[in-house]
Amino acid sequence: MVRHGVEICQKNIQFDLLIPYESVWPFALAFGEEFGIESPEIGNVPKPIDGYYWEGGPGWHVQVSVPVSEEKRFYNFLRFFCKKEGLPVKKEDLKPGH
Repeated sequence: MVRHGVEICQKNIQFDLLIPYESVWPFALAFGEEFGIESPEIGNVPKPIDGYYWEGGPGWHVQVSVPVSEEKRFYNFLRFFCKKEGLPVKKEDLKPGH
């Protein structure tokens, strides 16, 4: 029997975003399309969000994760999504390493 060691295949960053209720579904769809995996057999497989929860405030917390190498791409996606939806966002929240 061959024993294999432990290997870290990918390091991810998880984001917890507070999003207005009416924008949660559009965000989930857009995120899934943007960060989906292209499969030769079935085409684009959307990436699901990691989770969501509500704390009684004005919006829902939506959790997503992306590989560290995709951090800048995520910030660009978030900037575009917020602009398209007309959602204000703090400029300092749109910088890698925040």
